[in-house]
Formats: sequence, C-alpha cells, structure tokens
Amino acid sequence: MAEIAFQEGLKLCEVSILPLEDGTLVAFLRENSGHGWDCYKSISYDQGESWNGLFRMPLPGCHRPVSGLLKSGRVLITFRMGPI
Repeated sequence: MAEIAFQEGLKLCEVSILPLEDGTLVAFLRENSGHGWDCYKSISYDQGESWNGLFRMPLPGCHRPVSGLLKSGRVLITFRMGPI
C-alpha cells in the first residue's frame, strides 16, 4: 500500500479506511497538531496502490476517527473530540 497522505505543516495519523461497494477506499485521518483542526480524507480508486488528494473534512477536533457504511448507504464517522 502506498503512502496515504502527506502535507507540509500537518501531522496526520490515526487513519480509518472505509471500503465502498464500488471498490473505492476512503481514508479519514486525524490531524495531530493539538490545534483542534478538522479531519482530512484521501481517496483511492485502485485498492490502495495510489491515493488522490487530501481534502479537509468539517469535523473539528477529530481524534481517533472510525468510519463505517450504514445500510442506507450513508457514511457514519465517530471520533473523540480533541481540543479546539
């Protein structure tokens, strides 16, 4: 598996990888600077061989994200609220 995401100035860790029905993988990552910044996500369309983008998710203070797919097809992400 390739490196999921890197961006200068961010401390990304604690990834939760969500496999979708079409084979797409979505990785939700904690930002660990201690500033309470939002969660980030990256997407793979080739089973993790490569990852596209680093997109900010509007989940402030997101620590230990855990993602899942509901029967309705919607995504649920639980997390521990860190400092904001």
